[in-house]
Amino acid sequence: MIELQGFVISKLQKSDTVQMSIEKIFSMFHPEYYGNTFNANLVPETFSEDLRVTIAQTLGIIAQNHIDLVTEFIGTVFKCKEKNISGVLS
Repeated sequence: MIELQGFVISKLQKSDTVQMSIEKIFSMFHPEYYGNTFNANLVPETFSEDLRVTIAQTLGIIAQNHIDLVTEFIGTVFKCKEKNISGVLS
């Protein structure tokens, strides 16, 4: 089902809509991530391997037509997570 959303999103032309859709898909399964920030008070849930693969496949489908937006989003997620982890350890 999520893969179908990926196909639909990959056909969209407005980059703002695509970016918002990517964030919504990711935050459905990672509620600790919202609006380019990680909430340290929420404990990340552990999902099955199948679900993680499905999310990765969906991002791959979207990246077929919007590689710049997907790589930017992934980079933002890692930067936010890295900043949050370094703040906790400091």
